[in-house]
Order: sequence, then C-alpha cells, then structure tokens
Amino acid sequence: MEFNRVIEGRRSIRSFEPVDVEDEKVKEILEAISYVPSAHNLQDYEVFVIKGQAKRKSLVFAALGQDFVEQAPVVFVVCADTEKEGTKKGYLYSIESASMAAYMICLKAYELGLGSCWIGAFNEDDLKDILQLPAKLMPVAMITVGYTKENPAMPKRRDDYYHLID
Repeated sequence: MEFNRVIEGRRSIRSFEPVDVEDEKVKEILEAISYVPSAHNLQDYEVFVIKGQAKRKSLVFAALGQDFVEQAPVVFVVCADTEKEGTKKGYLYSIESASMAAYMICLKAYELGLGSCWIGAFNEDDLKDILQLPAKLMPVAMITVGYTKENPAMPKRRDDYYHLID
C-alpha cells in the first residue's frame, strides 16, 4: 500500500467485527514495531498483546468503561521502560519510543486491512495491576485492533498547526 494512503486512510475505529485477527497479522504488526527508532537504539518499550476475552473484559475497567476495548479481538498495551536509560532525559526518551511504537501499530494495522484506536484515557495503576507490570514499565497507550464495522469520514484537519521560520 502506498504510504500516503496509509497515513491519510487510518481512522480511530471503535466498532469491530466479531472476527479473530490472524496470528500472522499480529506478527507483522510486532515486526513493524521492531523498526521504531529510539534514542541510543535502546528500544526502551515493551508491548503486551492481549487476545483472551476475559483479559480484554478486565481491560474495560482500566480503560474507564470504554467497552469497545472488549469488542476488539486484539489489544496491544505499549509501555515505556522508564529505567532502561537511567537518566531523567531517558525517562522522556522511553515515552517517546513507546509512543512511536504505539503509532506504528495503528499504521501497520491499517495497511493490513484492520482498524485500530489509540486509547490514552485509562487508569495507569489499574492497568498495571491487571497486567501485573513491574514498576519500571509505564503504560503509554492501549491500542485496540480488529476488523472494522465502521468507515468513519475524515475529520476536519487543521491547517494552522505549523510555523515557517527563516
């Protein structure tokens, strides 16, 4: 697929078909994540792939009641490893790396014919408890992925977000 079609076609999807996502597609998404750049090539992120119905249902609680989390056949939870660099700046780097990994999931999912939604509204402590995450991992995003039931229109885009400086 042409890159511009991917970035222009991707939408936040909150309604999914009750169809499993093939393991091969999950593996392709995970492989794409491995190409995400990171400061000093630390690769300071961890990704958890949740496919089980019971665990996805428990994630709805952490996601503040967003029930489409349970509908999605796959939920990726992307975490920053905030201790890998060992410096205050490294804390920021890990969040940046994890954010790029999360967006890579969204782009690759779309290329594979899947819908996705980045979820940033969640209770971090509840999510850490549900997934039994170590203290050094900070959840940055939950990404729901599946075959979409909807095809939302392109939202209005801003054209005043950039500033050219000579």
